[in-house]
Amino acid sequence: MRANTETVADKAGEIAAEVAFAILAVIGVERDGYVVTEGIAVKALAAKSSGLNSSETLMRILNG
Repeated sequence: MRANTETVADKAGEIAAEVAFAILAVIGVERDGYVVTEGIAVKALAAKSSGLNSSETLMRILNG
C-alpha cells in the first residue's frame, strides 16, 4: 500500500511541475528575446501529450 502512495505522490509532483512549466513558458513567450530551446520544446510537447496544455498553448510556446 505504501509503495502505491509514493508512486501517486511522485506522479502528482511531476504533473505539478509540468503545469508550472507550462504557465511559465506561456508568460515567457510575451517577452522580447524569448527563445525556444530544445528543453522548452520537449517539456511543452510532454505537457501537451499529458493533456496539461492545449494545442493553442503548445503553438504559442513553440512559435514564441
